[in-house]
Amino acid sequence: MLDSNGSFDNPFFMDKKIVKIDCKWKDQEYSKDAFGFTHAEYVCSFILKENPEAEIVLVPIVRKNKKSTVLDMIEGIELLIEDEYKYHKEIEEVCRAATEKGILIVAAYSNQKAEETYPASFPFVMGVRCLDMENPVQVLQYDEKKNDVIFSC
Repeated sequence: MLDSNGSFDNPFFMDKKIVKIDCKWKDQEYSKDAFGFTHAEYVCSFILKENPEAEIVLVPIVRKNKKSTVLDMIEGIELLIEDEYKYHKEIEEVCRAATEKGILIVAAYSNQKAEETYPASFPFVMGVRCLDMENPVQVLQYDEKKNDVIFSC
């Protein structure tokens, strides 16, 4: 998982399998919200709530300003093979290589309502997005055609 960093010191994470590959991102600054959690901690908690046995490999490439470079994204995916809004051929190539190695890539769509968000828009990547729905039937939906997970917010 490529995301922000986090301390994962909440008791919920004590017995969970989360490995952080820090490498050049060691000691990456991150920001916590008013409840004391980072974005990565929220994402990991949702995954682990659905599957407590999941093993998560986290490469914290998202900085405190909530941004990441394309090179950091590529390097992060390349690290996973070994153990933004603009299309980049290199991202597609490295994501496809990871998928061919059996690595499931789950990527968030932009919260800015961008038409395309990479790598989430690739058909071989599972995209995650939120839709503001009044009275949703389910909190979580799966769009098989687009290979997207949709949360109602």
